[in-house]
Formats: sequence, C-alpha cells, structure tokens
Amino acid sequence: MEPFFIFREESNQKNIVASKNGFCFLALLFGPVWGLMKGLWLEGIVNILIIFISGFFFSESIFFITIISLILWGGLGRDLYIQKLLRSNYYPDGVISSTSASKAVITFLSRNK
Repeated sequence: MEPFFIFREESNQKNIVASKNGFCFLALLFGPVWGLMKGLWLEGIVNILIIFISGFFFSESIFFITIISLILWGGLGRDLYIQKLLRSNYYPDGVISSTSASKAVITFLSRNK
C-alpha cells in the first residue's frame, strides 16, 4: 500500500482527486506526453519545443537531451501535477494508504461521511 494525497476542489467539494508523490515510471517512459495527458499543457509543450529546437541545433546530442528530459519527467512529473492541482483551486485534504487512486478516494469518502 502506498500513500495517496487527497485533493478537493474549493468551489465543488464533490470533485476529489487522489495523487501519489515521488517518482513516476509512466512519466519516465512517456515524458511530455504523460504531462499533456495530465493537463500539464505549458510544461509538456515547452519540453517538446526544447527537444525539437535542440535537435535542430545540436542533432548529435538529441538522444542525451531526450533521456535527460525523460528522467526529469520521471522524477518531477507527479510534483508538477500536484502543483497544477493547487493552482486549479484544489486543496490538500488528507493522506490515505491504498493500492490505487480510485480505492484511495473510496476509502477517503467512507471515512469522511
């Protein structure tokens, strides 16, 4: 079981999101595409542009730039997602140990009737 951070939207208390913190293997594999899927539009698009522009000017090092980008996404992706939630008027409302995000939300709701 892993800890999940529970976030609620300020304007609509029924909108609840559970998110892990720390390293994300999917973000390591898919990098900025993972970010775009999580709604990290600015970060994802800027990262893709940096990869393409650096590939244009430094074509011999595009592989290393891409690997560094993926490692950064793996290490910081979930933190960027949590920051996005906080900017989107969500607030932290608890920590639940669970095996998945959906089970964490169910456990949180059952404890906070």
